[in-house]
Amino acid sequence: MKRKNTLSENATKGDLVILKQELKQEMRGLKKEIDEKAQSYRDQILSKLDETMGELGTMREENIIGSGQTSQLRDNVEDHEKRIKHLEKAQPTA
Repeated sequence: MKRKNTLSENATKGDLVILKQELKQEMRGLKKEIDEKAQSYRDQILSKLDETMGELGTMREENIIGSGQTSQLRDNVEDHEKRIKHLEKAQPTA
């Protein structure tokens, strides 16, 4: 069936069926195109998210290591303060 091209004639049921089929086909093509673009966009987002999560993991590890080192340094300082006080008491004042 061929669609009528003139506006002066009324559309027949057959014309509407053809139009419906053409619109369905066009919609399928658009849906496929949108799905492909959405998949690409989703892949880009997930790739960036993976990268960001990796950086976050590294930062957390560095933070844990830094906290451990800070704690160890504080313990060393406290130990040195105790030793200095002990030495100051043991040494006679002039």
